[in-house]
Amino acid sequence: MRDALPDRRRHPRLIVVGIGNPHRGDDGVGRLVAGLVRGQPGPGTEVIDCAEPTGLLTAWNGVDAAWIIDAAGPPAPLAGPDRAGTVRRLAVVEGGPLHPDSVASTHGLDIAHVIEIGRALGELPTLVVIYTIRAHHLSATTPIHPQVASAAHRVAKAVVAEAAAYPTVLGGLPSDDQVWSRWDGELPADDQHHVRHH
Repeated sequence: MRDALPDRRRHPRLIVVGIGNPHRGDDGVGRLVAGLVRGQPGPGTEVIDCAEPTGLLTAWNGVDAAWIIDAAGPPAPLAGPDRAGTVRRLAVVEGGPLHPDSVASTHGLDIAHVIEIGRALGELPTLVVIYTIRAHHLSATTPIHPQVASAAHRVAKAVVAEAAAYPTVLGGLPSDDQVWSRWDGELPADDQHHVRHH
């Protein structure tokens, strides 16, 4: 794991990683968010596309903070409590523990397991924020559903705001050996700038 606080004499290295296959329906939503974010964050921020979560193991090398966006499975209906387009946010600070089943995925090796590998290698950034967007379909012949794409725009705005606020975004979060690692629930559809932090 990196030093607990980034060196204030330099710009912290930040990455935004969109995971997924843009030719597999809603599985490409992470890449859509990355495209929306690209060019917006400040100095020291890099936007990366990865087909699979395993790409994180090289992407976050030497990085202070990472924002990761991926589609969540299995495919969901357009209505209901966990409908398509539902956004969930999980933050892992100071290498805090992450339950292997805490991140629903559309991939064989999911983000939670890749984070555990990164932790074992001592390569986790100080802050890792995961956004997942629930998929509606994973068809190779169908574009991203509008309800899922709408959620992608909300997530992109939240990611840009959080990256711009780093490292002050760490204020109020536990430090040292404490852990802040929890789902914050769905992003409100009627407030595109608000992300709930408890």
